[in-house]
Amino acid sequence: SSNSNNSNSDDDQAGAAASPPLLPPSIAHNLPTEQTTMTSTTSTSSNSNNSNSDDDQAGAAASPPLLPPSIAHNLPLIHRCLLADPSEYESLTWSGRPRQWSTPSYEEFVADLQEASNLHDDNNNPETIALAMKRAFLDQVCQRIQSPSPSSQRDPSSSSALLNLQPAQDLLLELHQQLRALIPSRTDLHGLLRDEPVQRDATTTKDEPRSSCSSMAQLWALTIQAARATSLLESEARAASTRAWIAVAQPRQEELAASTTDSDSSLTIFFLVSSLLYLLYKAELCANDKQEFYFSTLWLPLLVRQQQGAALERAALAQRQQQQQGNGISGSGGSVVESLTLEALPATRAWLQEAYENRDTTNDNRRNDDTSTEDQHHHYHRLLRTSWVRDILFRSPHNNNTATTASLVWPEIFYLDQAFFQGLRLRIRLAVAGSALALYASRVAHNPQALTTTTTSNADNNNNNGHDDDNNNDNDELELRRAALVNAMGARGQASETVYRHDIIDATVQLARYWKRSTTATNTPLDEDALRQHCRGVILGQDPVLQLLEQRMKTCFEELIQHGNGEGTTTTTTTTNPVVAPARLQSDRAAPTLSSSQPPKQQPQRPHRKRDFLQRANALFGRRGLSFFGSDLALCSWNALRVIETALDIYGAALLEPELSRLAAESTSS
Repeated sequence: SSNSNNSNSDDDQAGAAASPPLLPPSIAHNLPTEQTTMTSTTSTSSNSNNSNSDDDQAGAAASPPLLPPSIAHNLPLIHRCLLADPSEYESLTWSGRPRQWSTPSYEEFVADLQEASNLHDDNNNPETIALAMKRAFLDQVCQRIQSPSPSSQRDPSSSSALLNLQPAQDLLLELHQQLRALIPSRTDLHGLLRDEPVQRDATTTKDEPRSSCSSMAQLWALTIQAARATSLLESEARAASTRAWIAVAQPRQEELAASTTDSDSSLTIFFLVSSLLYLLYKAELCANDKQEFYFSTLWLPLLVRQQQGAALERAALAQRQQQQQGNGISGSGGSVVESLTLEALPATRAWLQEAYENRDTTNDNRRNDDTSTEDQHHHYHRLLRTSWVRDILFRSPHNNNTATTASLVWPEIFYLDQAFFQGLRLRIRLAVAGSALALYASRVAHNPQALTTTTTSNADNNNNNGHDDDNNNDNDELELRRAALVNAMGARGQASETVYRHDIIDATVQLARYWKRSTTATNTPLDEDALRQHCRGVILGQDPVLQLLEQRMKTCFEELIQHGNGEGTTTTTTTTNPVVAPARLQSDRAAPTLSSSQPPKQQPQRPHRKRDFLQRANALFGRRGLSFFGSDLALCSWNALRVIETALDIYGAALLEPELSRLAAESTSS
């Protein structure tokens, strides 16, 4: 046998080369023989799962299995994520509200409630109203606790006969429920906060045993126990304020425990109820932090980096159009994206037809014959960006192009942007009108350098270290004048048209007076009558300076959106952002997470696309005479750019570019 083994060593090496010896038996012995193909389905299900792993991965990429329904069905949230630039991912939240980085202490929480109780009727701030309602609820609970307990008539000798602890017990039970909801899978820990000691049986008689929460001291002890559990579930930064409250509450609880009767002091009751409300607020903060953590590290990468958000939007648009047409998805086995065609999007097709007809035909022959697919792709995107500005964003009967005077039905691919688009146009219109009013105010004040100073102060605002107090005071007063003008222009409909115009004119005159005081030409009188006349022309839309600035603004928008990535750069919106966690994790390794206190330090030299765009846009609007509202117009142009970029990312390759290629082919053949 040894000789035969030696003589067959070459054959063994050849066999080893033919079959991989390092493969495990479950793989090496899984050969597609006739016997295995004739076995039953149940006996081959495991093999088919192993052999079709690539198909499973492809299916997982087509449908987002990891997205919860609260995310996959939330189209406004998905669209907001797709509209955001990678530089904005860190500030993007699931709720849409800014992240609350700071954690108020108990004293600050009570002070906010006290301040909100002095709410005026004209204060419509939602946060202030919510605090005022919480303070009213606090007062109501305190009054209910001080009322006689329902059991006092049955047991006058009870130490808590003068107090009704049921409202406070209900708040503590709600706190238990919220804390258990933070760790729903850890049922082994839910028993640490038992509800039985808190609950009181309303049918308890004098001879029956009472629950352990029959006095104020016992209720305090259970509240402190819940606070300790809260501090263990919170982040370290937020838990510090909870531990500080425990340090204050513990001595009070010990004093109550040593007393023979319950304290009916209003201060003690107020401290107990306000503490329960504070702990409920901390539990809500903890739930929001948990939700935002999952959103930042898991859901946002799936929506943006793995293109699941774009697929969901295409599927939602297809379903929306099919529901409007009253028919279902035709075919079987095909994806929803394949059912989305331009036949179901007539307004989008009409926009593409108009965009192609109004194109620049200078280099059409060269593009059709000598350009690559990539060049054709960029050409189509430039064409649609231009049409987005001319034919949709600033479409009006006053355009010189007769082809755009007819009304255009809103393209279906922008249906999620329609409400945002209306607000965007309003802000642009007010910014241009405000720039015209500021230009007249500077001229009447004989201070032509005022607008230049405004542009410089806006650009250098973040670089000021506070050494020049005089300049800071001047900038603060200028911001007040500017804010007054903005508020006056945005108050249409809140009063009569006469009052509306008067407020705008008065704010402009006050701005001119401020600029007059800061100029050296003090001997020249301020012609307020001429300024008021110019203001009336601007308000009515009949002023020639207003029309000139409006045309310049449109030119700036077209230039900025046409070169949205910067002149001479090829930066795209799909670059990897260090804030977002990677889509796949390494085995037995923790995933990189987004810290709430310190930003990631990877790639410190990464360019900030939004910041660079806003700086370039602000400078451009300043050079065109729109400096007083240049920052507002720069932000509006950025938002308009992101709308068309997102639409091109979602529908460009699937719908828009094939239709433009078809139109180009028809034009060439004709």
